[in-house]
Amino acid sequence: MKAIDGIIYINLDHCVERKAFIETEFSRLNIPKEKIHRISGVYDQLNGTKGCLISHMLALDFALKKGWKSVLICEDDIFFTCDGKTLEKKVEQFFSFAKGEWDVFLLSGYYSKKKLTSTKDIIKIEQSWGSGTYLVHGNYVEKLLACFACGYEIAKNHLFFVQTQQQGCCPDTLWHILQKEDRWYGAIPKLAHQRALESNIEFAHRPFDRFDSIIIIDKTSDKEAVPALDKAFFSLAKVHYVQNPLSAIEKAISLNKMTTLIMHNHFIPKKNQKALDEEIRYFLAWLDTKWDLYLFESEKCETAKCEHPDYQRVTKLTSPYIYAIRQPFFQNLLNHFRDGKELSSFEIQSHHKIYSAKS
Repeated sequence: MKAIDGIIYINLDHCVERKAFIETEFSRLNIPKEKIHRISGVYDQLNGTKGCLISHMLALDFALKKGWKSVLICEDDIFFTCDGKTLEKKVEQFFSFAKGEWDVFLLSGYYSKKKLTSTKDIIKIEQSWGSGTYLVHGNYVEKLLACFACGYEIAKNHLFFVQTQQQGCCPDTLWHILQKEDRWYGAIPKLAHQRALESNIEFAHRPFDRFDSIIIIDKTSDKEAVPALDKAFFSLAKVHYVQNPLSAIEKAISLNKMTTLIMHNHFIPKKNQKALDEEIRYFLAWLDTKWDLYLFESEKCETAKCEHPDYQRVTKLTSPYIYAIRQPFFQNLLNHFRDGKELSSFEIQSHHKIYSAKS
């Protein structure tokens, strides 16, 4: 890995399995051991967000003292989507494109605001989420560290993670101001993704609110029959009620939203709020817009492996009580339901992108 001077991964002392996994990834990429450096992450049981921020500051401070021309910083829950030769080729391609005029190159994350460049594999980043894997120019390390340090001055006296999150002191929130001004780029397709593991940072997000609209199928028209999920799992302001799957798809189309969650009123989640939110968050960060249907129940479905170790491709459906759908796949299900068919009889084609989490 000649293109990168040093690689730092952040790992909490008690996360032994994660340490083994990411070291196996580095070995698979044939990265010389002398280039790899572990930073012992800071664990804060009540405020994981603050611990994450301090850990990234420690990594940047380490890189600053080394005086490297470039440093790759990784969290321990990431995996790479390519082999070592491809990774090096992509990094060298970026260096050739940027000609030294760059600050940060993101290998993973969710690019929420971006612009095209003259190279199809490289995108200009104006806002992104996720600090799983990023390459920093040596001349920019100090500025990024200073940005995080400003956030720490706000967060240092916060006891709970909610305070720190509300003040926008996560690494991938703090750097938004820099992304507006400086030279941030991202890889397309992404060269790494985060695994769907339990996070050491508490997230106070309603998981189903990550979708644009929520439709509940309630055959009794009794809204009181909906389980007590609302406050923890979704905002009632986003909810619409219908009586059957066909009406659900018709309603979704009329709302003209990009993504819709459809659930039956008797659905009971098997995961808690935090675990379910992480499942959705990592899935959306991985595929972004490149999916059609996502199932939250897939035990009886037929599935196949995909490139992500924590998700699977669905090849034959059952009739789930809850699923998310993305435009333009609405029309496919509309035609199917209009014929009076159940979702379980929908014939999946090779170009359909239907996924679920592994059990």
